[in-house]
Amino acid sequence: MWTQEDDLVFLRFCPSRREQCYHAISWDLSCRPHEILKLKIKDVKFKTTGKSQYAEVVVNGKTGTRALPLSNSIPYLKDYLDHDHPMPSNPNAPLIRGIGRGLGRHISPLRFAYIYENFKKKVFPSLLELPSVLPEDKKLIAELLKKPWNPYVRRHSALTEKAKFLKEPLLKMHAGWSPRSQMHLKYEQWFGNESSESLLEAYGLLYKRVYIDQLKSRNCNNCYEPNKPDVDSAENAGWYCHTMPMRKQ
Repeated sequence: MWTQEDDLVFLRFCPSRREQCYHAISWDLSCRPHEILKLKIKDVKFKTTGKSQYAEVVVNGKTGTRALPLSNSIPYLKDYLDHDHPMPSNPNAPLIRGIGRGLGRHISPLRFAYIYENFKKKVFPSLLELPSVLPEDKKLIAELLKKPWNPYVRRHSALTEKAKFLKEPLLKMHAGWSPRSQMHLKYEQWFGNESSESLLEAYGLLYKRVYIDQLKSRNCNNCYEPNKPDVDSAENAGWYCHTMPMRKQ
């Protein structure tokens, strides 16, 4: 399974905005690959709550339609739509569009599996030969190359992570499983002491565990635009906001 640390490495070195966008979205949505690749631009509705931005996406899967939030992937989605998508103003255009002969068309899961395979066999191994890549980053890349690279492992990884804090009914709803499905058992990894720890937390004898989201976007203090975790200034519609420092989170 991929961890959030693995995702940070991939997103930092991935040379394509489109693949960065898919990769980030796949963690937020935890969807089956075809559910993401069938999305159109109009399926993404940007919203705000207070000073924070998010988006709502309606996906169509085995159990019907379900609404899912996008949060940490917003900076990657906007970056892709603003700079790399050929038809960002066309609401009926594929959200993740093809290139070359497939320009303007939806991409198949099989094609995206080939893209991940190419990253694993060629693109990321080539980084290990570059003197510009730091030794500590090369070590992280080398470890990441030992893991499976394909669109479906993105769903498995995201659901494994979310099973740590989503209760069974909510996890089923998020994943698009039927109420009677037992698929959640594949992702829930228990160590035998969770019930005891939960009771001690309730009694105030143990500090409540805090979930740390390493992929969380960073908001600009001035314009509140969400940014990638490693970006130090806000980029909003082509102009850079340098008037105030980023909020430390």
